[in-house]
Amino acid sequence: MGRKVNPIGFRLGIIKEHKSRWFAAGKQYTEQLDEDRNIRAMVFDALNKDDRPSRDSRQNSKNKAGISNIEIERQPNQVHVIIDTAR
Repeated sequence: MGRKVNPIGFRLGIIKEHKSRWFAAGKQYTEQLDEDRNIRAMVFDALNKDDRPSRDSRQNSKNKAGISNIEIERQPNQVHVIIDTAR
């Protein structure tokens, strides 16, 4: 029987980069991880907001801004958010 390996985790550092680049110790790690998740959700929601009504309900769930990647880099007093979009 073969073992199943997560393809993203398997390729990190070789083919793909980490989506967040920062270091934290102890309790700060969980706080910053939660902040990263909130930042990604906020950016995704803000850029995908569309006030125009749509006839097709499937179109409302699509990625309207064309976001392909959100990277977060942290330094002691700064947070850099890098957004890759198609449009």
